[in-house]
Amino acid sequence: MSLCLNPDCSHKNTPTDKFCHKCGSQLLLRERYRALKLIGQGGFGKTFQAIDEDKPSKPYCVIKQFFPSAQGTGTLQKAAELFKEEAIRLDSLGRYPQIPELYAYFTSNDGRQYLVQEYIEGQNLEQELKQEGVFNEAKIKHLLSEILPILEFIHSKQVIHRDIKPENIIRRKSDNKLILVDFGAAKFASPLNRSMTGTIIGSAEYVAPEQGNGKAVNASDLYSLGVTGIYLLTGISPFDLFDGGEHQWVWRQWLVNNPVSNELGNILDKLIEFGTKKRYQSASEVLSALQIKTSVFIPQTTIQKPVNPVISVPQTPPSIQLKSAKGIDYRKLEDLLKRQQWKEADEETANLVRKVTNRVKDWLRDEDIQKFPCEDLRTIDQLWVYYSNGKFGFSVQGQIYREIGGMEEYNERNWDIFGSLVGWQKNNSWNWQDINYSLQAPQGHLPLIRYGYKGEGSYIIYHLTSRIFVCQTSSHQIINQKQPVATIIQPPVISVPQTPPSIQLKSAKGIDYRNLEDLLKRQQWKEADQETATVMLQAANRTKQRWLREEDIDNFPCENLRTIDQLWVKYSNGKFGFSVQAKIYHDLGGTREYDDKIWNAFGDKIGWRVRVGFMKNSWIYYKDVTFDLKAPQGHLPFEKWKNNWRSLFSRMETCKM
Repeated sequence: MSLCLNPDCSHKNTPTDKFCHKCGSQLLLRERYRALKLIGQGGFGKTFQAIDEDKPSKPYCVIKQFFPSAQGTGTLQKAAELFKEEAIRLDSLGRYPQIPELYAYFTSNDGRQYLVQEYIEGQNLEQELKQEGVFNEAKIKHLLSEILPILEFIHSKQVIHRDIKPENIIRRKSDNKLILVDFGAAKFASPLNRSMTGTIIGSAEYVAPEQGNGKAVNASDLYSLGVTGIYLLTGISPFDLFDGGEHQWVWRQWLVNNPVSNELGNILDKLIEFGTKKRYQSASEVLSALQIKTSVFIPQTTIQKPVNPVISVPQTPPSIQLKSAKGIDYRKLEDLLKRQQWKEADEETANLVRKVTNRVKDWLRDEDIQKFPCEDLRTIDQLWVYYSNGKFGFSVQGQIYREIGGMEEYNERNWDIFGSLVGWQKNNSWNWQDINYSLQAPQGHLPLIRYGYKGEGSYIIYHLTSRIFVCQTSSHQIINQKQPVATIIQPPVISVPQTPPSIQLKSAKGIDYRNLEDLLKRQQWKEADQETATVMLQAANRTKQRWLREEDIDNFPCENLRTIDQLWVKYSNGKFGFSVQAKIYHDLGGTREYDDKIWNAFGDKIGWRVRVGFMKNSWIYYKDVTFDLKAPQGHLPFEKWKNNWRSLFSRMETCKM
């Protein structure tokens, strides 16, 4: 497809057309850049995915078209200047491996300005948050270690980005690197203009106070990065992470089963200080606090090939000594893992395991695993866990498998759940070809267990992880570096949903809650919400009526109510559940008696009321419910019984929940 760039047309033409069939406009910019589809639109113009037909490989690129939505001569002139300045800034930055490269800037025959730059394939962090849930401490440290060197570089060039936010950070699919995009709001920061008031640009939730007054400085970018960090940790709008009454950040109150160390917490707190002098003054200062060493990258304008980033490769911790009882050399595996070359490391792991067991041409047998040398197993597992920050490794997989009730004997339900959790099964189908070799993969996705399907696979996993524990391998301890590995035998701490001993799926009415549990484990929130309504109606003998009365709730079996609530709270990591909603309601001063002000405030707080637009202050419909972890705290299960919801909270108190 070839998209017409005429804003009044946008007709879709065939891929080989030179002119638009509808309006006659030329389709190739500068006889080489062809727009394929619209991928973004903002105040300054439109952004298109395109191809460069001048090159034999026809690589993707990005076309930015100046097409402002603002009106008025002065406003249009300012917008045109900012668009041109983006091209000038990108050009001045030269080639940096984590900033899109500028290919061209020109005014076409139609009189419009265009900017052509490198296309970055991948998801931005806002999309990643929506898909995978809140970030943990390791991912936030990775974010800081990737973005701070970029800021250090652009600040050394007297450029302030002014629009750091999750949407402007893309995780590049090819190498998992974070790329900083959209320099449309950036400005030069010369000594002469640092004290002058300029244009207020940026995204309100992430803008530093001084930037809001038109006086952005380098520390303004650091503030926005800090706010980005606390948002990704909580999934809560930065506006709601700040207490306006007390004039202080309260982001820690929104952490749910997502611990943050004092070390990282203090760094984030200093990044988001209101006074610029109280903040870190440079990106390198933050990196020093994080104990991350970097080198400022100097672009080479004469080099035509892509330049590799200067990165700080993690060193092997003292407790990983690459030991082998079979004389195996693990240095290649370590190098591959250091460089995050996950696919090559996975293949090297398979080769090494076969070498250790002398099964180079065959599958592993039970006796091979039972006799696997502890030194070798410990070395392989510790390397994987350490260089993935606890995300990959045999011990990680073993912990997941055991937490869902996996045993040595084959159980189809457990095996399917395990496959779904680690990303080996999609849409109820096992797909060993579609492996995600990046840190965006699910927990435990690697190394890939290539030792057979179904029962054979579970058998191998169980015995392999059992062997790890027998060998007293605790790779999680390698990350913390606090005590010798040999003294620890507990498995790594990972955030895998599990049914704790207190959730026994009890029911005073003989209700089967296994389907609800499975849906919540898989984070199928909408289906789980509907199943919750179904089982509650069953417990109250109101299936035909499809509605609960006040007396039904007052007599609702405590065992059933407790089971439903515990399942929701556990598998949402404390974000959803009746008890979560009840706490919010009671914290607002709510009682069983109806109070319009409190009830409306409760609806606003958990996202059941419309906050903006012509429908403002009205209660949402079921079609408007947000069925994912980005929803506000307490958003699910959804309110279905109107004022009887307060009776439900009272019933929970009666049941001592």
